[in-house]
Amino acid sequence: MPPNPNRPQIPNTQRIIQALSWIKRRLRIIFAAIRWLTLGLLGIFVEVFNFLRRQKRDRILAIVFLLISVAIIIGYYYFPGSYNFEGSIVAQGMSFTYIGQQEKLIFNTIRDIKNLDIQGRQPQALVLRGQFYSKSNPTLNQKLSQLKQLTVELPYATSRLILTPANLSKSELSILEFRLLRQSRVSQLVYEPKNNQMSLCLQAATLPPQICVFPEEFSDKLVLAEKTSLGSLKVQLGQEELIVSLAGINLPELGIRSVPDAYQELLLQFKPNIDEFLFSLLTPTYLSIKLPDPVKLNKSTANDAADWFRRDLEVSEVSFSRFDMNGYVKDELQISTILEGKLRMGAQMMDIQPEQFLIIPPGQKGVHKLRSIRINPQQGLQTLILGESNSIAVGLYPEFPVQTIKTTWLSKYLSQEAINALLAFIAAFTAILYPRLFPEPAQTTNVSQQHNQGGNP
Repeated sequence: MPPNPNRPQIPNTQRIIQALSWIKRRLRIIFAAIRWLTLGLLGIFVEVFNFLRRQKRDRILAIVFLLISVAIIIGYYYFPGSYNFEGSIVAQGMSFTYIGQQEKLIFNTIRDIKNLDIQGRQPQALVLRGQFYSKSNPTLNQKLSQLKQLTVELPYATSRLILTPANLSKSELSILEFRLLRQSRVSQLVYEPKNNQMSLCLQAATLPPQICVFPEEFSDKLVLAEKTSLGSLKVQLGQEELIVSLAGINLPELGIRSVPDAYQELLLQFKPNIDEFLFSLLTPTYLSIKLPDPVKLNKSTANDAADWFRRDLEVSEVSFSRFDMNGYVKDELQISTILEGKLRMGAQMMDIQPEQFLIIPPGQKGVHKLRSIRINPQQGLQTLILGESNSIAVGLYPEFPVQTIKTTWLSKYLSQEAINALLAFIAAFTAILYPRLFPEPAQTTNVSQQHNQGGNP
């Protein structure tokens, strides 16, 4: 709508004057409020000062002591403090997010493994060099015998590559290193003593944990996540013959192409001429390792199981639990994986029983460092943890803890015995000083004398 030519226009100078006048009025109100508040506080201070001047010195000291005592008691019972805690936990499995600033070595060298199972997409094709043949498929064997190298493409989250030594007693298959980048989540790191097998699922920390179980349910979120590397896995093949199992893969030299929904396994034998492979780990990548025989490990110093995991991992969102699912993402049951453990916060200690949860209040830092992770061949993963929280608790249900260690801000400076002694001291002195603050009124006795000694009849 065009402006009305008959409407008077306000000059810019007049608008500035009006704005300055409005600011001046507001400042006058603000300064008046500040002056009123200052005079009020000053009046209160003067009244308190005059009251104290009229009191005796011991009464003033009693008031000061009681005020300090009240502050200590309120702070002890109503102001929790953050405290460091540590513990040793044996669990079937655990999950955590790596939050270190730099790429971190998670696995050291693990030699002579019995099986390596990798499931996930690879951004680049793998090139196997060596001799190939197939015992079960003569047609495929004829094609393989003419190849010196075989290109393997793993294009899907369900693509799978399994390497198994043909002679398990002469295995040279080894993991040289396993590295993680920041904000990589290790979901369900599990050790199974019965099968002597370790497994994990790697995913981006920003994605829901169910993505490792049902990747097809989150295909829309995987489009962007699959482009980001979470780490790397370096594998040594050795010179001994390997059995290679492939599924959901493309083999250009053989004219084999797979589709995402169809699972068809291809088995072949491979005598490698290439020594090492480097896998780029994307979301999600499932990794399963059948470890060397524990009896041989005890006799070997070059393949010590205590050195497999790197120490001092900076982590967050540590969980000793798993989700039991029946095929539906929304129908899940959280189960604790803890077998046993001990926790310590300050001078207090607490045991964790099988299937109890380690409960950290929301908003607390929680477990932020994994001192060490070791494999216990009889039970599972033995972990030393370090964390920070105002309380820790355990229970069969996260909503209903049965035992709690709770700290206060005084706990950082005094032991529990010293705190108990301080509270007893305050109680005793309060009983002594109370009569000085609130003395009983003097009883005046008016003795009416009836006349002089004896009174009038």
